Amino acid sequence: MESAVVAAIIVGSLSLLSLAYQKYWEKRREIEQELRRKKAEIYEKFMRTWLMLIPLAGSDQKDISLEKLENSFKEIAIGLTIWGSDDVVEKWSAIRRDLSLQTEKESENLLQSLLAIEELLLCMRLDLGHKNADLKPKDVLRIFVTDIDQVSE
Repeated sequence: MESAVVAAIIVGSLSLLSLAYQKYWEKRREIEQELRRKKAEIYEKFMRTWLMLIPLAGSDQKDISLEKLENSFKEIAIGLTIWGSDDVVEKWSAIRRDLSLQTEKESENLLQSLLAIEELLLCMRLDLGHKNADLKPKDVLRIFVTDIDQVSE
């Protein structure tokens, strides 16, 4: 009879451990999904703001309010600080630092700035689960900058 009690205790304990493990993974998955949703929101806001700066061929894009642009970038900074992955925060910080060090006359290397933006976008895609395996340099930029191949280094 003792062996039956021990077996029942073992089976019951394993069942409880299994249930606790399952609940842990469900909660972890729920947190990861919420985090991914928040990241996607801020990354999309970044893209919308960045696209405001790029005049699209054939569009009737109006002048952008500097105040609106500043407010948008402030929101992005807050969102990236809270929700962005380490790589995304690092890339964005480097871009902001490089841009703040440039004067209008020093912005001669447009291609390098655009490639830095592309690196940031690729980091965002990786952070959201994309592999980026078949993307080559400038592939993402070509979506928005149709003459990227004519921009000289």
